[in-house]
This record gives sequence, C-alpha cells and structure tokens, in this order.
Amino acid sequence: MPGTYTTPVTLLWTPGNSCTLSVVSPTAVATGTQLAFAQWQDGTTATSDKVTAPSASAVYTASFTTEYQLTTAAGTGGSISAGVYFAAGSNAMITATPSAGYYFVNFTGATTSTSNPLTLPINGPESITANFVTQIAPTLIFAPISSQLVGAAPFAVSATSASNGAVTYAVTSGPATIADNVVTVTGTGTVVLAANQAASGNYTAATATTSFTVGLPFTLGISTGSSTSVAAGAAASFRLVRPVGPLAAHTYLASDRSPIARAVWSPARRKRAVRAAGTPDAPLHPGPSAQRRSARSGWGRYRCCRRPRHGRAESVS
Repeated sequence: MPGTYTTPVTLLWTPGNSCTLSVVSPTAVATGTQLAFAQWQDGTTATSDKVTAPSASAVYTASFTTEYQLTTAAGTGGSISAGVYFAAGSNAMITATPSAGYYFVNFTGATTSTSNPLTLPINGPESITANFVTQIAPTLIFAPISSQLVGAAPFAVSATSASNGAVTYAVTSGPATIADNVVTVTGTGTVVLAANQAASGNYTAATATTSFTVGLPFTLGISTGSSTSVAAGAAASFRLVRPVGPLAAHTYLASDRSPIARAVWSPARRKRAVRAAGTPDAPLHPGPSAQRRSARSGWGRYRCCRRPRHGRAESVS
C-alpha cells in the first residue's frame, strides 16, 4: 500500500506485484547527528529500490550510517574550510587560510593545535576555530659591500632579518650581474642591488637595496721606481724625501704613463707645493695640517682620481 512509514513496519503485498521502496536521507536524529543511507540488502545504493513481492514473507532492509557535524569558525584575518557532516569514526581534514597581512596561530575548540592542515577524528559533534594575528614587517639589512675594482673576483652578498623567509637577489642597475647571491662586476660605475624576502610565519615580505662603486685599478708611481696600486678616487699616502740641493721634483705617473702630479720640495720655505701636471690653471695645495706635517716629516696624504689625459692630487688632510 503506497504511503510513508516509520520503520520497522510490516506491509501486506499481493505476490507478484512490484513495489518501489525509498528512504529519506539524511535523517536528523539529534543536534549535530544524522543518519545517512548506505544501501539496501540487495546491495543497491540508490535511495529507491524496485522490488517484486514474493510468495512468502520477506524482509527488506535499508542500512544507514551515523554522521556527526563539524562546525568551523575563523577569527579575524583568515578563513577555514567549511564544516560538514562526517561519518562516525572518520577523520576530518581542516585547513586554515590567512588573509594578506595575517598569519595562522592555531586551532582551538575540539582540540588545540598549531598544525595546518589539521586532521581531526570525528567521534561526535565537534566545533573548531582557526585563529589569526597581524604579521610583523621585518627589517631586511644587507651586509656591507666595499668598493670594487674592475676584474675583481666574483663575491657573495647577503641580506638578513628576523624572518626565515627565502631571500632572492637582483641587480637593479649598474655594471654587474648576479647568480643566486654571487655578484660579478662588468665595468665601472655604481651598482644597485635589491634583496626580496618572502613572507614567512608571523613576518610579511620585505625588500632592501644597497649600492657600491666599481672603479678602474690605478697605479701611483714615484720616479725612484717604487709604486703602489690604489682604486680610482681612493686615498693614497706617500712620503716625499727631502732632496739634496736647492730644488727637486718628483713626478707621479698613472699606469698609462700620463703625468698625474708634480710635488716640489723647497728647502728654503720647508713646505711643498703640489700642482696638477699639464694643468697650470688648476693648482692644488695641501691643507694647513698637511703643510705642517710635510714641514716636519715630509709625509703627505692625497686623493688621486683618473682623468683622460691629466690627473690631479687633492689634499685630504
């Protein structure tokens, strides 16, 4: 007889007649608990099953499984996978996803855990909350890089912060290339490097830049034969030895043999005068302290820089 029944129920059928059995699934039985249809006794898994009444009594059974509800919630700064019903005794996989500028702290509720994703056994109705906090901006700092010379060997650079995020490097501008964190200079000028650190844990992403100069090798030679190599624009210290006689001069030569400067010792005045060779309109003089030092010992300190045809020496006293 057609109708809706609550099981178990006994019905009278005429042998040979067909009948369609169906069930309602899922069926709530308590707060957070429901029954979900599994199959009929003949193995049919559809909620409806068409059968033919036999000539003798028969039992038709619908099997159900118990399911429990998992309720999920997310605090400010992120989201959590949706809560659904899970079969009793199964495991629920829960994932928390922080929003930009936040990081995941932990799960609380049915359990307290910092694991993400979290595997939670379902043995009854459960609820769980994902918690987030605002990320901190780390300070990314480059290790100091000194001035370099053309032809220098490749060298490694580094930038660090309190974060464990991966750091990548790039040449923003200037005569250099970089592979991973190893820099190779390719010419003269100013090189600007950038470091980019990925967000990690409670730290946001961070960036930093630094720069260094690349110059040509430069040789400052004394006519007596001794010489030393310094970078263009770097300071060079040398000593003028008081000569014998009323006047003597020492000419300093660049590596390309072009005159750089002439230093003249005057015994009568007991001090030096320095001028740029070939540039009489640009005389150079040591400062007062350099003059006093030269009067006592003949020591001087000058800054040398490369010019196309003429060099110059400047006092750095």
